[in-house]
Amino acid sequence: MNALTTEQLSLVLGYNYTQEQLNDSGMVGVVTFSSGDKLPNVPKNQYTVVLDYTQPLGNSGRTLLFGLSGAYRDSVGSTFSHTDRNYMELDAYWLWNGVVKIEADDWEGFHQTKPRFNASG
Repeated sequence: MNALTTEQLSLVLGYNYTQEQLNDSGMVGVVTFSSGDKLPNVPKNQYTVVLDYTQPLGNSGRTLLFGLSGAYRDSVGSTFSHTDRNYMELDAYWLWNGVVKIEADDWEGFHQTKPRFNASG
């Protein structure tokens, strides 16, 4: 969902739902799976949010942009079955990034943060 809340502020929201259970049993190589097992590393729910604020810099043709984006992923299992000896439950997390960018007609410069915190802080 995109929303232009003002001429300078935009908001993008996203959501994804995945029914991540298998309907059949079987084997691929040495990996055995059963009906009802969840797909490994596939989260049931994912969310995204992007917030951008754009500020024109006078009549110079330059624009300053501040952005914040976040992504959430549900917890996932590392293999098909909880009984697999290599199975691990990977925690759900939020990941956040920020950006400050200046744009002109023929160039742009920006500073983007590396992910600084997640659900664990």
